[in-house]
Amino acid sequence: MTSGATTRAWRPTTPDPVVRTRLRANVLGLGSSVTIGVASAAPAYSLAAVLAVLAGAVGLHAPATLLLAFIPMVCTAAAYNAFDRVAPDAGSVFEWLWRTVGPRSGWIAGWALIVANVVVMASLGEIAGRYTFLLTGWNTAAQSVGAVTVAGLAWIAVVTAICYVGIHVSARAQRGLLSLELCALALFSVVALARVLSGHAGAHAATPHLAWFSPSGIGGHGALPDGVLAALFIFWGWDTTATVAEETRDAGPTSGRAALLSTVILLAVFLLVVTAAQAFDGSAALAAHPADALSALATGVLGNPLGKLVVLAVLTSAIASAQTSVLPAARTVMAMAHAGAAPPALGRIHPRHQTPHLATLAVGVAGATLFATLSLSSRAVLSDSIAALGLIIAFYYGLVAFACPVYFRRQLLRSPPNLLTLGIVPLIGAGGLGWVFVRTAINLSHPASSATHTAPLGIGLPLLLAAGLFLLGLLLLGLTAWRSPSFPAVWSAEVAAAPVAAPSTQ
Repeated sequence: MTSGATTRAWRPTTPDPVVRTRLRANVLGLGSSVTIGVASAAPAYSLAAVLAVLAGAVGLHAPATLLLAFIPMVCTAAAYNAFDRVAPDAGSVFEWLWRTVGPRSGWIAGWALIVANVVVMASLGEIAGRYTFLLTGWNTAAQSVGAVTVAGLAWIAVVTAICYVGIHVSARAQRGLLSLELCALALFSVVALARVLSGHAGAHAATPHLAWFSPSGIGGHGALPDGVLAALFIFWGWDTTATVAEETRDAGPTSGRAALLSTVILLAVFLLVVTAAQAFDGSAALAAHPADALSALATGVLGNPLGKLVVLAVLTSAIASAQTSVLPAARTVMAMAHAGAAPPALGRIHPRHQTPHLATLAVGVAGATLFATLSLSSRAVLSDSIAALGLIIAFYYGLVAFACPVYFRRQLLRSPPNLLTLGIVPLIGAGGLGWVFVRTAINLSHPASSATHTAPLGIGLPLLLAAGLFLLGLLLLGLTAWRSPSFPAVWSAEVAAAPVAAPSTQ
């Protein structure tokens, strides 16, 4: 699995009988890595899902809320950047937490990453299936659970096959899909703003104002926290850059920079589209379309048939993000298998494609199975599963941010830049995500948070689902430690005492 001496030095020196070859090295440049990071966040799909929530919570201050949500994200990206520079590894979260805290912490962090990507794959399958029919105007099929399920499963199969064939094919597919998505969003935004400035926008159009970017005017109890929670997780996904680090040229610096650049690009895209959307017809019009405010505005902004471009953007966004959900989950499974924390066969790498083919198939099958089960039984439970992702994402992002100053603790006081980039900035990210974790848990505990309108034990179903997934992870961890005693044992005194390296450049 490892691609060079840097990662070998990071890893415990234990025999690994399942490795047949390595991942394909030096395939991705900075541009391809950034493309994967941005596409993983599914900008169009994320905006379609969160615009109404943002507008309902904070009104015209949605841009300010995005800026606030960006702070813990970019601080966490700085922690990823630091780890990437000394330990570019396909196992990323699993490997870093294992190395910093211990094997059990690494296992739980890896489990959280895998679960988050498998659950979101189910949601993306539903979106991709439905928008395939909406794009063609076949509205009857778009409302059919069976038709949407079949189309969604077909898309999951396609993206899994692309990931199976190779990272170079995945990168090419991402470039094409993301280009379509960003072009459509840019056209929508530019036309919307032009119509606002020319006086040909909606009845409640508003000229963009600097006050929109200030949180000081947000009123209402809980409005700002709820808005930040809604905004924060549309940034999620850029960390895929870390899991493809071993396949990236000049792996450490490139993947670290890609993480930071991805968050900045996502912020720019989100600010542009949100500003244009609320300027065109006001925040109330956005809040009135909770299912998909972006597509609801598309026809008004672009007319027919150009309005379909936004539908196409959401579709390509869902497909691209589904593909980039398979990538990190499969590589994390592979890393865990190499460490004895998962069945050894899942660590095998295809001799020709140089991909973790069995892990890729396992993740694809898991996502497809979850999607089919929930789609055919209860879409509401699928919605509650997506709501539970907030806790899971905040958990593993926060762990990485916290682990950064712990790992580099001997380097912190050697220079002011070290203290800032390796200590203070990651701790700001960890603190922000810790607040998000607590706030999300409180929100999800209310019965009203459940799309199923059920609250077993008087607790909202999304919180129970998140707790259940964490509990399942702990049970599997116990089973792993029992069946593979070598897994926790490899975190030996030799590994724990290994010298702490500082990033080569800050």
